[in-house]
Amino acid sequence: MLARETDRPKTMMLKLQLKVPFAMALDAHACIPIFHTWIREAKVPNEVLIDVADYMHMTEGPFSLLVGHYRDIAFDVDSFGRGLQVVCKRDIEGDTRTQVRGLFDHMRTVSALLAEALQTIPAKLIAPDRARLRLNDRLLGSDPEACAALETAVREVASAGTSLEVERSDPRRIPTWLLSHATSVLA
Repeated sequence: MLARETDRPKTMMLKLQLKVPFAMALDAHACIPIFHTWIREAKVPNEVLIDVADYMHMTEGPFSLLVGHYRDIAFDVDSFGRGLQVVCKRDIEGDTRTQVRGLFDHMRTVSALLAEALQTIPAKLIAPDRARLRLNDRLLGSDPEACAALETAVREVASAGTSLEVERSDPRRIPTWLLSHATSVLA
């Protein structure tokens, strides 16, 4: 449990971001019509999809963004590489472990849907042997107990044998964990 988790409402926003790199070359333009289809057909379970934004004019950041009520889904390019990113941004019920499990489950669902739309198999779309997890909350990120609790939850949820490396080159930066596994971090 995160520090003082028992004192807070069950629907506290954890603000997690999980990114899994692509294993294949993928054109950011290909995601735009796919994302629009997902909105029209309500393809993503347990999510209210709202809009698609095109940021391909940016040099780094989300190239294609599917805005959801609870989570955003993005085709993203940054120093971690090209990849699929899910960002929790609203009240997701449950304790830390439940929220982390939900994030991993959502990533599996979204990557399978994208692979289906691109007519490939999920294992060929993403490289699930590594991932990046961020806690987008500076207040919680500066709390060592909260970070330790999140790390424990990730270890419980990720595939057995997944290693976690904390990326903290600057204490002012948002805590980030790099996950790696021989085959898949998405247990």
